Amino acid sequence: MALWQPVNATVNATVNATAEADLIEQVFGPVCGQEATRRLVYLNQAGAQRHPRQESHDQLQFIAVHPDHQGRGVGSALLRHRLARLDAARRPAYLEATSPRNAALYEASEFMPSGFTPSGSPIRCRTVRR
Repeated sequence: MALWQPVNATVNATVNATAEADLIEQVFGPVCGQEATRRLVYLNQAGAQRHPRQESHDQLQFIAVHPDHQGRGVGSALLRHRLARLDAARRPAYLEATSPRNAALYEASEFMPSGFTPSGSPIRCRTVRR
């Protein structure tokens, strides 16, 4: 599963963190469980502070592959599908990698590292694809 969010540069960047947290809990809570949902809320709030707002783009909010199917190219296929559409539209994509393994997957899909978060953060590397 991959969840992408279109972000338009012209939209007011003010974010209602409480409303977004409530929405994440409603959508993902019943499916992902309390611990995973709490992590998603944290990642969303932490990422919002660093999120690029100067140009329109699509942001990969969440990508997951069932453990029985990991390591078989499913995640790469999910990325390729959406990135082909974004490339055709000449629209950039943005995401934040949460582990070195994920960062390697994204870099293999032509994402370019743009910086790192402070040590101690669960978000290890920020990447942008142009």
